[in-house]
Amino acid sequence: MPVYRCKCGAKYKIPESATGRRVRCKKCDHTFTVPKSESEIAPLALAPLEDSGTFAPQFQPSPGGHSPSPAPALTEPRAAKGYMQSVLWAFLFPSNPGNLVTFLFLWFIFVLAGFTPFRIVALLAGFWYAAYKFSLILSGAAGDEDLPEIKYSGDFIDELIVPALKWFFSWVYVFFPLFAYSIIAGAPQGITNVIEIIVNGIDALFGAGVQDPIATGLIVFGMLFWPMAILCATIGGLGTLVRFDLMLITIAKSFGGYVVTLVLLAIATAIELVLEEFLATKGGASLSADAILANVIQVGLSLYVDIVLMRIIGLYYRHFKNKFAWDWG
Repeated sequence: MPVYRCKCGAKYKIPESATGRRVRCKKCDHTFTVPKSESEIAPLALAPLEDSGTFAPQFQPSPGGHSPSPAPALTEPRAAKGYMQSVLWAFLFPSNPGNLVTFLFLWFIFVLAGFTPFRIVALLAGFWYAAYKFSLILSGAAGDEDLPEIKYSGDFIDELIVPALKWFFSWVYVFFPLFAYSIIAGAPQGITNVIEIIVNGIDALFGAGVQDPIATGLIVFGMLFWPMAILCATIGGLGTLVRFDLMLITIAKSFGGYVVTLVLLAIATAIELVLEEFLATKGGASLSADAILANVIQVGLSLYVDIVLMRIIGLYYRHFKNKFAWDWG
């Protein structure tokens, strides 16, 4: 019975009947194809597969080794099913006690930042939050059920400025056609609306009041394309945004998953907007107890939806990355 040694050092005794099957190392989570002969036995550096699909039989471990996990077949129906299950848990993330503590702490910080008379505090909180959103996408892409840790090492440039600029640039990127059209058509309102959306979020899209149907179409296009843009900027870096063709190919190959992602984002955002509209009637500039409570609830609602949206985007990559035109592991 041939012995396979994974690149992490784990050894497995694998029966001849398993030749050609794909299995996953339980120690390092990498996958490998069972070699056809002993001459082919060598470490392989393959990316981990998803926890969905058809499973191969378990194999007997070698003495002192590890029993490999069966590798799933990557088929889109299975991936989509696993994706929807993961998304459900994304909505239920506060059910995890650790996540609930993290959420409540974030809620407290942003409520405090909203009431502080010093704008610099709110500005720094916004910069840090941009970085945290990237961490949320990455944690979703990695399949982590826990929210990222709240931390700041003191590197102002790399931890605050760079993520905030990448966040801003992802919006500028998807709205570049609108910028160009607004300049050519001499319609500065289009640029103003884009800045409003970047600063105030998707709420501004519904209050933009754009009369030009072309500008409206370009805004909608930007919103539909942004999840792919921010995903590329987060995982592949800003350089990947240059390959617009690969982004389109990726969307085409994972079209079903991308549409589901957009629908989920739209539903979550719509719920937020409806509830915020209701809370606005109770809040506003008033300093009454009801108004303060409404504003505090609104901050928590926006924070909850942001966390869910970022994790949904990350989960889309996790479950459909085999359809991506890039190989990011």
